[in-house]
Amino acid sequence: MREKILEFMKKNKMAEPGDVLCVGFSGGADSVCLLLLLEELSRELAFRLQAVHVNHGLRGAESDGDQEFAEKFCRERGIPLFVYACPVAQMAAESHMGLEEAGRAARRQVFEECVRENGATRIALAHHQNDLAETALFHLARGSSLRGLSSIRPVNGRIIRPLLCVTRREIEQYLKNLGIAWRTDSSNLSVDYTRNIIRHNVIPCLEEQVNERAVLHIAEAAGDLAEADEFLRREAKMRLGRIGRKMKKNGRDAWLLTEELTEEPGILQGYIILACLEELTGDRRNLTREHVRMARDLMGRRTGKQVNLPYGIEGRRTYEGVLLLKNGVKREPGMKPTKSPEISIAGSSACQVGDCRVSWEIFAGNMEKIPEKTYTKWLDYDRIKNGLVLRTRRKGDYLVINAAGGRKKLKDYMIDCKIPAEERNSVLLLASGSEIIWVVGYRIGESGRVSGDTRQILRIEVTGGNIHERKNPDID
Repeated sequence: MREKILEFMKKNKMAEPGDVLCVGFSGGADSVCLLLLLEELSRELAFRLQAVHVNHGLRGAESDGDQEFAEKFCRERGIPLFVYACPVAQMAAESHMGLEEAGRAARRQVFEECVRENGATRIALAHHQNDLAETALFHLARGSSLRGLSSIRPVNGRIIRPLLCVTRREIEQYLKNLGIAWRTDSSNLSVDYTRNIIRHNVIPCLEEQVNERAVLHIAEAAGDLAEADEFLRREAKMRLGRIGRKMKKNGRDAWLLTEELTEEPGILQGYIILACLEELTGDRRNLTREHVRMARDLMGRRTGKQVNLPYGIEGRRTYEGVLLLKNGVKREPGMKPTKSPEISIAGSSACQVGDCRVSWEIFAGNMEKIPEKTYTKWLDYDRIKNGLVLRTRRKGDYLVINAAGGRKKLKDYMIDCKIPAEERNSVLLLASGSEIIWVVGYRIGESGRVSGDTRQILRIEVTGGNIHERKNPDID
């Protein structure tokens, strides 16, 4: 047993000289075995040892007996022990969690606190192969990705699990051979908990009726799945940089996944979407197979379709692909949206419209050549009869599209230009009544074109906001 654990720890780089290992010590067989083995290996691997015990207060005198056992065990061996009391039942009620989930949350919190307060560099937990197999089956039955099926990892950040290479039977036999006693948690014997059903009914059935080494084989398969998951995650991140584009949309963090996503193998498509969502959220705990499917299915939907995902993420089908946006509109300091202003007929001025700054001037003269600029336009002010207003679209808007006075509905023009449906209501327009003189960032109407007869020219410029995110607008 000792050599097996030593080789496993070295293979997974679980301890370096000078480390301080804090062992989660419940007093059960697995944690007793772990503490004994680490005490022995600490001299060879040059690390120091301490232990932490959590009294959950769920089993009355039995919980107090576990604490007394832990204190005596560590005292006899000169191992520093830190004891924490956690009202798990109260935590579960207040957080609307089950007792199992609340207990795990309490232990995580205690372990992190103990590490901060007592100088440990790693947390050693006593999960073994049976725990790994039970967790893999639990995740498989409940629905899981490869990551969930890979179950419990030997190393996860500063958490190490040196016993994942041995079974519960090996652990108990090791302690019996040494004549070492341990505590038995009575709640582990109950089949009221889902994991205990797997432990007491499913695993024994597999060992007795299918293969006596079922636990080992499940553990080995979980290890293979963990390696496959890591490979696919690395591949997804590399390919995301090729088929995805990070951007800002109306002040919101966003990723655009282009049509190239559909050319990837199906399993990689899911991993790429997951990598993209993780980039936006910084987390993935609440992201499921169903959420990935919802985002991927948008590729086959018509433009404008959208879905809501966890962490306030919106998925939208656009002309270019699938846009994933994080909630939370941000404005630049001091920028206040205003109602559409009327532009005066003389002089020069400027105003703020949403996140954009608009400036204009009217001057006399003529221009032999009009520069081609997307966000600056020179217009024939003589031909504008109904005044000018900066605004967004309204019912009945139209553009004059040729010298003969032919018209096109603004909605049809926006569709032709592939302006995403979700952006059409925010596109700035320079309007004279219902006639659109300029679709900002796109084209001007024929009524606004400067000619040789023009005597008064309106120069208007729009800057700021997210206007420069648009791709390939029409250039007049």
